[in-house]
Amino acid sequence: MRKAVASVQAMPEMEAFFAAQGATALEASPGELERMTREELAKWGAVVKDSGMKID
Repeated sequence: MRKAVASVQAMPEMEAFFAAQGATALEASPGELERMTREELAKWGAVVKDSGMKID
């Protein structure tokens, strides 16, 4: 499945779609995705906590 997703991400029209949204597609293993997600949650969780934002 990863190979299929990677081949779609490499299509010029998909690269253009992501670029138009300011995004870059990355290929990652499940473990790499988990690590990146944990890092982002920790980083942005701290930003939210330090800002004092609350959910209504």
